[in-house]
Amino acid sequence: MSTSTSTTASKPAGDTVEATRKSASNPVAWVLWVLVGSGLLYGLGQTAIKASALFTG
Repeated sequence: MSTSTSTTASKPAGDTVEATRKSASNPVAWVLWVLVGSGLLYGLGQTAIKASALFTG
């Protein structure tokens, strides 16, 4: 039985770290996350209010 090894080209670790730093410090991304998150929280809150009205009478 023979075993074969394959080599894969990979990016240097520094590129990944730099990409993560750039995306984490992007103010537009933060604003979008806040807008989407607040909408989701509002929707969950409204759903909980209406569901509690259904269950408690």
